Amino acid sequence: TQSTWGAQGAKIMAARLRLRVSLFALLCLSFVCVVTAQTSYDYVVIGAGSAGATVASRLSEDPLVTVVLVEAGPNFKSADTPYEMQVPNPSIVVSSPKFDAYKWPNLQARRTKHQQPSWYARGRGVGGTSSINGQLAIRGMLDDFEHWVREAHLPEAIWGAANALNYYKKLETDVLFGVSEPEIHGSQGPVPINRLSEPEWGHVDRAQKQAAVDLGYGWFMDHNHPNSTGASVYAINSQNSRRVSTNDAYLEPARNRSNLFIVGECLVDKILFDGRKAIGVKEADNKTHIGRVFFAKNVILSAGTIHSPAILMRSGVGPGYVLSKYSIPVVHENPNVGSHLNEHPVAFALLHLKTDFQPIWWQRHTNCIVRYTSGLLDGFENDMTILGANQLGDTIGRDIFSNDTAPGVIGILGVAVFKPLSRGRVYLKSKKPEVDPAVDCNLLSHPLDMQRMRDGFGRLQHFLNHPAVRRLVDNITISYGEDEMLLEDFLAQPRQDQVIDDWLLTQTSDAQHCASTCKMGDPKLDRTAVVDASGRVIGVENLRVVDASIFPSAPRANTHLTVVAAAELLSDVIKREDGLAQWRGYPKADSF
Repeated sequence: TQSTWGAQGAKIMAARLRLRVSLFALLCLSFVCVVTAQTSYDYVVIGAGSAGATVASRLSEDPLVTVVLVEAGPNFKSADTPYEMQVPNPSIVVSSPKFDAYKWPNLQARRTKHQQPSWYARGRGVGGTSSINGQLAIRGMLDDFEHWVREAHLPEAIWGAANALNYYKKLETDVLFGVSEPEIHGSQGPVPINRLSEPEWGHVDRAQKQAAVDLGYGWFMDHNHPNSTGASVYAINSQNSRRVSTNDAYLEPARNRSNLFIVGECLVDKILFDGRKAIGVKEADNKTHIGRVFFAKNVILSAGTIHSPAILMRSGVGPGYVLSKYSIPVVHENPNVGSHLNEHPVAFALLHLKTDFQPIWWQRHTNCIVRYTSGLLDGFENDMTILGANQLGDTIGRDIFSNDTAPGVIGILGVAVFKPLSRGRVYLKSKKPEVDPAVDCNLLSHPLDMQRMRDGFGRLQHFLNHPAVRRLVDNITISYGEDEMLLEDFLAQPRQDQVIDDWLLTQTSDAQHCASTCKMGDPKLDRTAVVDASGRVIGVENLRVVDASIFPSAPRANTHLTVVAAAELLSDVIKREDGLAQWRGYPKADSF
């Protein structure tokens, strides 16, 4: 009957469906086997930014060592770098959605407890943040390293000032000082260090220098000299007005090596473990394919201060309550993963520039910095800076490709704490790798940070009212709440101390110099440590972290150059401990 045939037909259809599902599952299993049954690499490096590109390049110098470098963003040759990323001014790349592929457009951070989260600029793609940042190649204070040694109980031979200086020199070819001052500067490294002459500066740069000198801060030509203070010209990782990222300096010369494999558009889900031993990396599944697996004898995590702790937590290494909340199997519980975030707070005034003093869009945004010692933090010199810029972000109200200048260009002068004591945190919002973690910078939460910013704003007013600055502007404004107020009106408000505090808490931003979310330290003496002095993750095997997240605190400088120096240093540590290249045949050692 029709009903009988209908029942039999339904059974046949169900059987066919089960067969199709089984065949599909078999196909998927076969696909997984194909992508995972490869020969194990010696090293898989996660992240091709300032640290990861350096490490992958240095480790693959040994032709007997295989290295796979996986990067969440695009993989591109140096010659294929978009023009807007090459030019001296990064503002267009940072501000335009056109370049979202080279950033984490959904990453947000809360700056202070009085603010809502907003976009946090970090780079994605080969070169990482070094492909979109301000190209400022300034060193940390050598005393930063001595402080790390004392604070985190690190070996002086590895992390002390003398060895740090060696690696700052190793990475650079300082065009101005490399030959004349070889005891301080390098002349044969992969990163060119240049400085623009004063006639090439912007108008705000020159006014900032003039004000600093007149106000008694002094002038020191070489910002990277260990004894420098006061006003200086920025050293920049640039050659012939073209950015030199770690993709350019480190990966490009290594791309033709048969033992180095660079994989772009590869978002990492987690690190794979056999017990407590890291054995590889799992790519996130996406709409086009099941995530690949990269097996390796050693895993090096260089995803940066924000994403390195997130990957550790997704992999089962982190605070117990986080792993429990997201049902992540525990490999090793460490409450410090994601904690201790250290970031430089900055607050600034807006300079509404007269037409004659407006820059062309591609010109360098900044060339001068003023460092000073507040006297409010015992034992630390150059803990504060006065920062300036010839233009803030994308120039307002114009098409950058059709006009050189137009009304509405805004410059800035601001004050920043470069030795902050406040600490923040990185949180997981989901165990899905495509969901960025939450970032709480917690700026100005330490009373001494707030005190130094108050004092710094008082100093900033002297710069803002200096004739060299005033001649450039139609007016100077302060963003306050939903309003923008003339500086004079802002300073005329009653209860000035309360107003300034409120302004600092609601308007302070970050300098994009985050560090310390996987702090380095002696595991026997430092209870806040996530990795040891060699970058090895405490509590597990065959896993290291190499990036700014391991710094015990942020250096008193932009972080990029110190990250590259640390990656150079740890590359040599890894080579020696693992018996690579020039260290092959030597006993393994924990220090130099």
